[in-house]
Amino acid sequence: MLEPSGGPVHFIGIGGAGMSPLAELLLARGFGVSGSDVRASAITQRLVEHGARVRIGHAAEALDGATTVICSTAIRPDNPELLAARARGLRVLHRSELLGELLAGRHPIAVAGTHGKSTTSGMIATVLTEAGLDPTAIVGAEVRSLGGHHRIGAGQHFVLEACESDGSFLNYPGCSQVVTSLEPDHLDQHHTFDNLREAFRRFVAQGRPDGFLVYCADSAEVRELARLAPGKAVSYGKQAGADFRVEHVEYGIRGTPGTAFDLRFGDGDGRRLVLRVPGEHNALNAAAAFAAALQVGVTPEAAIRGLSTFRGIGRRFEVLFEDDGRLVVDDYAHHPTEIRAALDTASVAWPGRVIAVFQPHLFSRTQLLMEGFAHAFHGAHEVIIAEIYPAREDPIPGVTGERLADAVRAAEPEGNVRFLPTKEAIVEDLGSRVTAGDMVLVMGAGDIREVGETLAAELRQRGSA
Repeated sequence: MLEPSGGPVHFIGIGGAGMSPLAELLLARGFGVSGSDVRASAITQRLVEHGARVRIGHAAEALDGATTVICSTAIRPDNPELLAARARGLRVLHRSELLGELLAGRHPIAVAGTHGKSTTSGMIATVLTEAGLDPTAIVGAEVRSLGGHHRIGAGQHFVLEACESDGSFLNYPGCSQVVTSLEPDHLDQHHTFDNLREAFRRFVAQGRPDGFLVYCADSAEVRELARLAPGKAVSYGKQAGADFRVEHVEYGIRGTPGTAFDLRFGDGDGRRLVLRVPGEHNALNAAAAFAAALQVGVTPEAAIRGLSTFRGIGRRFEVLFEDDGRLVVDDYAHHPTEIRAALDTASVAWPGRVIAVFQPHLFSRTQLLMEGFAHAFHGAHEVIIAEIYPAREDPIPGVTGERLADAVRAAEPEGNVRFLPTKEAIVEDLGSRVTAGDMVLVMGAGDIREVGETLAAELRQRGSA
């Protein structure tokens, strides 16, 4: 177990969204912290201001004095700091192993699922904060109501997003849990859906016996997982018989975007909830957060107030530009189900054309889920597919953005589907022709947000000219 007296802790990639909150938490607990990153940023500067020693660039010398080294799945095995740490016999922990140690003595709530875990984690953290429980929280995206990816509190509750992508959520035993969904994804790591199912089974089975599992009753896969919960199992969803049932969902994205819905629970009790974020999927995320909050003693009224202050998270149906009947929206959707949810939200609430721009993320995901992607764009009036964002992967022969565009075109033979490989080509194409009544919905987990930002800037400049 780490102790502040045990010597400095070094983070490889300290400026990353998953690493910097842990570094901040250790600094707040009195640890010596050092780290490195490939480039300086506002995050690395803030860490320096809080007392961390940060080196730009990776080199073995950055480990000077460190006794423990923290890495993530994104760090390659040949990283010079990782190689030096192993050669020196230093303790090397994955970020999830460190986080698991930091949960000791707290009442942790781990939120898992192939979709919705960032938003649901952010909602729970916001509700507990507004209810005065002063939680600590670490979320994989910027939570606007928290002012960032994390919050450091003095209370006993610790809300964390538990990522299944590499199986690291198994490093969080003894937590109360929320499971939002289970679908095929991350098969580059798990290889088969059965392996992913087994990882989720192990995750649920290691839950807190005196805690709870809040689970989505709308998913047959998740309902099966609930049988393994060692603690109290609490369901939510649209499904008849769910402990917290979502009904009469209404939402919009113009003017004051948001969602209103009825939530039924208990002995016929019900409340009307109003959120600031649009989409039926967000009504379900809010139902999960509401149910989890009630399990730790938050009253229904306080939970409703907390959810009303939640202002969304970064890259989840984030409006970048709105003017003269034109809208540019950025979304993190990178799985067929997420694309469908974003397009459902757009098509229900937007009266005009929806132009979907999608950048596939990972060659392996594109290859394994090609059929699902091909049928995910129903509801878009026009689809533009960019080249695949490789992230950590090497190319797979025959797996390209153009091939995906062909698959979408085959599934939507009456649709307008094009392949434009680069961000620059997409902006050039759209910049001159986006007009009143058009929504451009930019989706993907890579750097495709830059298309939305550049297009928004051009439209803003055109409007002020």
